[in-house]
Amino acid sequence: MIKRAFKSVKKHEMSIDSSLCIGCGICEQNCPQGAIQIISGRARTNMARCKSCRLCLELCPRGAIKEAISREELLSNIQEMKKLTGDILNRINKMKQQDAHDRRIQE
Repeated sequence: MIKRAFKSVKKHEMSIDSSLCIGCGICEQNCPQGAIQIISGRARTNMARCKSCRLCLELCPRGAIKEAISREELLSNIQEMKKLTGDILNRINKMKQQDAHDRRIQE
């Protein structure tokens, strides 16, 4: 159930602001998927290889890398996570109720 929750959230493209990128290569050197290359002094992403781990976003010293996501997509993802979280909590509550019921029967 939890794996399904994370799989339902869509992969997002990393957007690189070329006016901020200085071509230092930190993102390229640290990308576990090899999805970033420095071309003509600027970082470029290969989204076919990118797994949206966000490591490049965290490491960029200039803040040139952002997660490209629309407001609508973000809200949709939040709603989906709320729904799945509610489903998980409902299952937990049902298990607790069943456990309490089973204990009463055993007494």
